[in-house]
Amino acid sequence: APMHILDFINAQMSESNACVVPLVGMKTNPEENTHVSDIIGLAIFNKGIMVGQILGSAARGCIYVTDQIKSGMLDVEVPGGSAQIEILKSKTSRSVKVGKDKKIALELSVQMQAGLAGKITRRDLTAEKMIKLLEKETEDLVKKEIKEAFAYSQEIQTDFFGVGNQVYKKKPKLWNELKKDWENHYPDVELKIKVRVKLLGSGRLSKPVK
Repeated sequence: APMHILDFINAQMSESNACVVPLVGMKTNPEENTHVSDIIGLAIFNKGIMVGQILGSAARGCIYVTDQIKSGMLDVEVPGGSAQIEILKSKTSRSVKVGKDKKIALELSVQMQAGLAGKITRRDLTAEKMIKLLEKETEDLVKKEIKEAFAYSQEIQTDFFGVGNQVYKKKPKLWNELKKDWENHYPDVELKIKVRVKLLGSGRLSKPVK
């Protein structure tokens, strides 16, 4: 999703001081000798300075966390082949929990509706079992991509997911203790993920061959 300049300024002035913005690159068509701009990932800013970039599947993981994914295609590996899953709808709920030992956890719950973009056949599985398998593999893929993005944010010690903002709102006294040295505390934040994928329709699932 596009970010307006006011959103960017507000993010830099927030407690976390960090955000991501679309990273634009140029694609060349040698046949037509043309150059077209396209979004290739996300640029990471901390206190107004670009400190890194996140590409590929990890960039999508970041978009899941910020609840900005509207559609897209996922290549899901299944035993004996692969399938293209189309994201139809996705909603991410997030909360920050603080334990008695001041241990901070970011809890994410992703609810997704998806469809099968191409045909897939497994001779040893019924359509119902295949749907269950595809849902499970898609859930695992989404978790993997989110973990990649979160691990990178901790690696560069930049809270572009806004965990600090939520700690500030829920536990302002604790935040006052952590704020000055937050970049060193942030890598200790625990990530907990729940993903539920519902695959709609089974018309593209071929019946098992008997």
